[in-house]
Amino acid sequence: VLTALKGEWSGTLLFVAQPAEEIVAGARRMLEDGLYRRFPKPDYALALHCDAHLPVGTVAYRAGLSLAASDAVDIVVKGQGGHGAAPHLTVDPVVLAARIILDLQTIVSREVNPIDPVVITVGSIHGGTKHNIIPNEVRLQLTVRTTRTETRDHVLRAIERICRAVAASARAPEPEIRVRLDEYTPTTVKPLVLASLRKRLPLIGFSAAFARAGAAIGIYPDFREVGVQTAEMVRRYLEGQSRPGSEGPRKLKAVVNLKVVRLLGLRAVAPEEGSGSVVELVR
Repeated sequence: VLTALKGEWSGTLLFVAQPAEEIVAGARRMLEDGLYRRFPKPDYALALHCDAHLPVGTVAYRAGLSLAASDAVDIVVKGQGGHGAAPHLTVDPVVLAARIILDLQTIVSREVNPIDPVVITVGSIHGGTKHNIIPNEVRLQLTVRTTRTETRDHVLRAIERICRAVAASARAPEPEIRVRLDEYTPTTVKPLVLASLRKRLPLIGFSAAFARAGAAIGIYPDFREVGVQTAEMVRRYLEGQSRPGSEGPRKLKAVVNLKVVRLLGLRAVAPEEGSGSVVELVR
C-alpha cells in the first residue's frame, strides 16, 4: 500500500516486528541489542496492535485514551495442609483463595468511581494435587487494567490489603503478593501521530465500529459530528454527487480517500437508513 502511494509521502520507512509483545519483553531486548544503533532512528513510531473486536480489514485509531495500563500480579495464598477428611486440623488455602477472588471484585464495584474503568481478572488458579488432600498453598495470577495512575496505585494497594486481611482472618501465614513490574505497560494516551493528524485533513474514512475504537484509518477525531449524517447523504458523497458538509446542518468531519481504500483491498459501504452507523470499510 505504501509503495503504491509513494508519491504522497517521502522518507525512510522502517518496519519493526516486536517479539514477546504480550510479556512486554521484546522491545526492551531489541533496544538492548542496539536497534537504533544498527538501524535509522525514526522521527515517528506507529505501534500497531490487533483487535478481535474489529472486523477483518479495518484499521482503527482514536485520540486520547487508547489502551489501559496493564499489570500482572502473582499471589501465593499460604495455608497449612492436611487430610481432606480432617479440615479442622488445617488452614485451607483453597477456601482462602476463593474468598480473595470474590473480595477482589469489590475493589471495582465498591472502591473505585463507577466512571473510572478498572478490570481485575484472575486468569490462573493452581493448588493441590489430589481429591482428598488440602494443599499448603494456592497460586493466583491476575491481570489488572486501569486508566489513571492514582487509580492504579489504589487498586494495587487494595489487592495487597485484601489478601493480607483474608489470611489474617484465618490465622494463615502471610501471603506473597508480587506486582510484575517487568510486565507492566503504561496507559496509551494521545499518541504523537494523532496530535499531528489533527492539524490536517484525514486520509481515509470511517468504520461502523467508531463508537468503540475511534474510527477506521484517518478519521478526524470528532466522532459526535460523524453520526449526524444520514445514510443517503453518505451514499451520495461516495458516488461523487456531493461533498462532505454540503448537506445537513453539520459538517461531516471525515474524508474518504477511495484510492487508499481500494489499495487496502476494501470497499466503502454506506449503512442502511436509520441504522445509526456510518460508513463501513469491508472486504
